Amino acid sequence: MNQLQHITYIIFTASILCIGCQKQTETAEENQLSVSTTYLTFTKSAETATVDVTTNESWYVEIMEQWIQATPQAGTGSETITITVEENTESNSRNSFIKICTPSGFKVVGISQSSTDEANTVNGEPYGTVTISQGAIQAAFSVSPTKKVYFSMGNLQYRPNTNTWRFAEHQYDAIGENNLNMDETYNGWLDLFFCGTSGYNGSYPYNDFDYSWFCYENDNYTTLAGTNYDWGIYDPISNGGNQKGQWRTLTSNEWKYVINGRPDASEKRGIACVDEMNGLIILPDEWTTPAGLSFTPGYANSPSEGYYQEMNFYTLEEWKQMESFGAIFLPAAGAASSNEFMDKYNSHGRYWSISKRNNEPGTTYGEYLYFYAGNIDFYHQVLYARFSVRLVQDVK
Repeated sequence: MNQLQHITYIIFTASILCIGCQKQTETAEENQLSVSTTYLTFTKSAETATVDVTTNESWYVEIMEQWIQATPQAGTGSETITITVEENTESNSRNSFIKICTPSGFKVVGISQSSTDEANTVNGEPYGTVTISQGAIQAAFSVSPTKKVYFSMGNLQYRPNTNTWRFAEHQYDAIGENNLNMDETYNGWLDLFFCGTSGYNGSYPYNDFDYSWFCYENDNYTTLAGTNYDWGIYDPISNGGNQKGQWRTLTSNEWKYVINGRPDASEKRGIACVDEMNGLIILPDEWTTPAGLSFTPGYANSPSEGYYQEMNFYTLEEWKQMESFGAIFLPAAGAASSNEFMDKYNSHGRYWSISKRNNEPGTTYGEYLYFYAGNIDFYHQVLYARFSVRLVQDVK
């Protein structure tokens, strides 16, 4: 079963644009609308499944694709709806959703149909239900002609006093000046790191630059890929499986392939503003812009911060739609120098690779992805600069 063909669309949420009920919002508990499931998965055969609707209002079913039928399509009060899908004769899986609308709100049920005799599941669970628990946004991004990855649900974060690692709850989350609280007793979170500060060999994120420098300068590695200096190799991520070795950092060449090397790569990355946070959007290999939204690739010919919003602006609800289709957002989290000052927060983004400059052994420089309103490029910097980290998981 080819999971990549259908994984992008299945994470449906109630934030998806409602056709015919556009002024409605996701139903709160007091509106008494609930459904027994938010995901249905089918094999390629013509099949049926049921959804129990609980409400004290009138309702109707909004169907997005002709290969899906619902019986009944409207009613009043609680009811069991039978969902039928036609046989899938295509070579790829297909994905859609239905909306169950009432006068005061609606619920969304995602529908995924395989192109094989196996239903679309991961570890026995429907796609979408495992995304947050595993920490991955399960839309595939090519990092070479033969390798694909899933990006983590947010930037890497670290709490010194408990030695805890996690992913940011939202892709647009960035910590800012609290990164200057560099002390092993600090009980808040950091999200800017010296390169290679996984905690291995005493190189923790709260230590000064000598530790980061040491872990590179006194070895003969040409890259730290696959070593314990890589955060995802050495550290368990609390909301990303909580086991070592489940994640890793992209190499410089992999970052470059995502940004510039993929087919139509230039059409799949662009600066943007999500609510009040500026950053860079990267779209997955298979992409369809959600209905009612648009995406403009590239960057502006100006360094003005306002150009983020002028290129692409999304409310939080609109961003949920983009994200549910697999879009990645890298917030412009800035950079820091030890505990002295923050630089370019919400203006510039700098994301470490796990590669040394030109793969030179013993060098004190690492390569990173850099963007601002007027450019997207790659540079190298001393390893004791504190940049953002976004981990990935290999597609098996």
